Amino acid sequence: MKWNSHSRGKITITVLILTLTSCATPNMKAEIMEKETKPTNAKSGHRDSIPKVTGIGGVFFYSDNPQETNEWYSKNLGFEINEWGSSSFESRNANNPDKINSLQWKLFENGDDYFSPSKKKFMINYQVQNIEGLVAKLKENGVTILDSIATYDYGKFVHIMDNEGNKIELWESVDLQINNKTKTNTTMDSRDILIGQINDGLDTTQVGDNSNKSILVRGCDPEMARRAMKLLPPVLGNPEMVSVTNDDDFITQLERKKWSVIFFAPGACRYDAAQAPIPGSRSQTKGWGLAEYRNLVQKHQGEDINIVETTDERQIVPLLRKALEIIN
Repeated sequence: MKWNSHSRGKITITVLILTLTSCATPNMKAEIMEKETKPTNAKSGHRDSIPKVTGIGGVFFYSDNPQETNEWYSKNLGFEINEWGSSSFESRNANNPDKINSLQWKLFENGDDYFSPSKKKFMINYQVQNIEGLVAKLKENGVTILDSIATYDYGKFVHIMDNEGNKIELWESVDLQINNKTKTNTTMDSRDILIGQINDGLDTTQVGDNSNKSILVRGCDPEMARRAMKLLPPVLGNPEMVSVTNDDDFITQLERKKWSVIFFAPGACRYDAAQAPIPGSRSQTKGWGLAEYRNLVQKHQGEDINIVETTDERQIVPLLRKALEIIN
């Protein structure tokens, strides 16, 4: 048997406890046993609500070729890449062993704006508790908050910038019951969640032919725009849809033709709600909010232009259907 200072210390403590309990009265023994078995707050159901980070929820970074790199990680390191292009690593919560957490690993293609306005090639998702209290604390400390707290079936998200220009995603999870175990769902990134929310806004309403109408979308995330452009036209009656994520392209499109609807996507609206500059601005539009963009739209499209805005992905389809319906 190998001995060291730690093992000698443990034996000394054990002997001391045994000596004390063997010489103790029954009442003293009961008190000692109660102290030994009394649960800590973490195990007794006490909920810690201090606003803070509790773990890492995701590691995201750029790749020149995400598909090839995913295959490399799968072949050489055994990563299991799911249908959303990410890999999840599960672990148990030390304070609550029945709770299963998962950390998400995902690649994004170089040039993707998901990490914007950061210039770095990575972004970390941190799991937090009491996200509302944490955002209030961050505001008091002068931290840059990029958007408002967005709530989905999978939890609450908000994005901030640290002191070195790194974009951070904060996430307060929702626990899902899976096979009688509590599992934290991190298998989808926030874009997948947003697309799911757009789908939640669909219904069985029959939509007429809108192929003679058009929608210009000003968003702030090229990848989200690409996904939305695949989903939206068929459920809106196939209008012409163009999505832009910077003001050079936006102004070019405003000058190109008369549009039926101008739509400010939820991402842009959330930046405005947070009183943060909408990404994709240029020198003449730097720091603009939606009020200035509305004036720009009316200058090029006329006072009667139909402008649609929402911070809720579930409202995209209903609002755009209504806007197209009232146009002859």
